[in-house]
Amino acid sequence: MTSAESERMMIDQSRLMEVIEAEGVGSVVHYLADLATKIGELPIEVALRRSSEAHALADHLSRCKATIADADRGVRALDGFALLAQATVGEALAGLEGGKPGPHVKSPRREAADAAKISRTDAARLVELAGIEPEERSRIASSMEEGGRRLTVRGVLSVAKSTSMHPDHASAEWYTPEEFIRLVAKVGGGHIDTDLTSCLVGQWRVKARRWYSLRNPNDEAEQEAARRSGMPQAAIQEACAVWGGLGGVEGTRTRKIDGRRLTQAAVGHVFGQPDYGDPGPTIRTIIDAYNGGKGLCSSAIVLLNVATSSSAQQELMAISAARLWIGKGEDHPRTRIAFISPAGVPIDSNNKDQVGYYLGPKATTFAAVFGGWGVVKIG
Repeated sequence: MTSAESERMMIDQSRLMEVIEAEGVGSVVHYLADLATKIGELPIEVALRRSSEAHALADHLSRCKATIADADRGVRALDGFALLAQATVGEALAGLEGGKPGPHVKSPRREAADAAKISRTDAARLVELAGIEPEERSRIASSMEEGGRRLTVRGVLSVAKSTSMHPDHASAEWYTPEEFIRLVAKVGGGHIDTDLTSCLVGQWRVKARRWYSLRNPNDEAEQEAARRSGMPQAAIQEACAVWGGLGGVEGTRTRKIDGRRLTQAAVGHVFGQPDYGDPGPTIRTIIDAYNGGKGLCSSAIVLLNVATSSSAQQELMAISAARLWIGKGEDHPRTRIAFISPAGVPIDSNNKDQVGYYLGPKATTFAAVFGGWGVVKIG
């Protein structure tokens, strides 16, 4: 082979780019082109063979991705069937007497659960799962699937317990009634300085001077959803102008200590209505910012489901100046808060009691303003 023939059998960068265009193998062969440049020269036969191998590899990866997607859909379908079966078991257990009929005697429910090798904890969860209406259970399952979450009993119960959820936590959006929000602002002198865990539509009613969310209200999808809820464009622009940014949680939690806090700052008169499935970070962020009245948070009202046995609520109860037990007492006909749906319709199916904690120097004002909502305890 002459020197000229040898040169024709070799390939420089420009020749290799021609091969790439002819073969059309994309980025994999671009990589080979870079490699060939570094080496100096690459025989054209080698380049073509590697192009063919790249094609085969790309096809193989595509088939693997399709197989993974099929398997994922299959797993999710099985999750749905498993959830239905677990709810059926829960219904069966719920139909049995659960209390102890006498000393050292198992209740029918406990006896049945033991026979099926179901632990006390799991039995309680299954009964609780069965207590969720099928339509609501289906809605929760759909929202979890849309969010890429696996369907588990604990996951469904966690979402179901979140009486007030923002779109960041589930597809269902429930908002605090405007009349309650007005009173929160009234206690703060006519305004709310910070709403720590909110959303664009929520600010239609809250109108905080600074608010945080888990999704960007400037995104067109968020604004379109707000418009569908009836939120005027002027209100959207007003809310976006005072948006504080994306919120989040930092820190760690162990079995005995929860060191997690929000990344957003609690400043001035704060309204806190956290994710009811995990309120701890919000509660502790407010407590830290209040610091006995010496911090950036001058006062706060935190609205929660009643869970006084939780460590976070015990901390809040210890530091709060007053507590509102909503709908308690003969003179207070309100039973529970009717949270608002995205369509603006009050939801009367709230099955949880709520409590409002007040941190600040105006406990008597708080009691006077919220007295019509329940029983207020000062001190």
